[in-house]
Amino acid sequence: MKLPEINEWGYLFAQSRIKNLGQSVTPEDLITPIIDGCVVQLDQVSDYTGNLFPEELELVKKANKARRIEFSTGRYISRYLLTGMGFKECPILRDESGRPLWPHGVIGSIAHKNMVCLVALSCSDHYRSLGADIELVEPLDQPVWSVFTTEAELVDLTSQGITEAEAINIVFSVKEALYKCAYPLFNESTSTFVEEKISYTFVDTGRIEATCSYNTQFFKVIVIFKSNIVISVAFV
Repeated sequence: MKLPEINEWGYLFAQSRIKNLGQSVTPEDLITPIIDGCVVQLDQVSDYTGNLFPEELELVKKANKARRIEFSTGRYISRYLLTGMGFKECPILRDESGRPLWPHGVIGSIAHKNMVCLVALSCSDHYRSLGADIELVEPLDQPVWSVFTTEAELVDLTSQGITEAEAINIVFSVKEALYKCAYPLFNESTSTFVEEKISYTFVDTGRIEATCSYNTQFFKVIVIFKSNIVISVAFV
């Protein structure tokens, strides 16, 4: 299996077409290192249902049109990345919990938000698990954000010069990515990381590294936030 080098694949692809999200985001804005040994692509949701395998179409035959299009985008991007890793095109089915069933030796995660899709893939001999999430920064009322965010986290993040709305969405995205990363290992619920101590470190403009220890495992999350987009990729 080919594991791409970071200078070839470990960047948000220049051909990303993210538009009409409140601000236009140019491809140059999205070329940022993510994780060594992990391929990541962010793209606009488009109708790729014609590219789905019959087995994949069967999975969404009862879904509405919007969900089928969203599903088809995730599969289309995933196959594009898998081809770059040396795999032949094949159906990407899912298990009982809804997680994608990747080819042997591959781990990955797919995330959607409105009309945006994010896919992150790596090799199972490089990381044990991956979890990806994408959020569009929007204000949330306290009764909503207080369910998953602590005052200490907001103080920690806003003291670095970001807005409260950005901080809230970053925390949510980090914990969602952590959950998706941990679930295949421990089958934990979404509330697992709400009260866990998560450390946030600003390493560059628009880039945060979050870390958390849970159940003897050390998790790390790379967070990229540009314009009104927050991307989190967790790995262990």
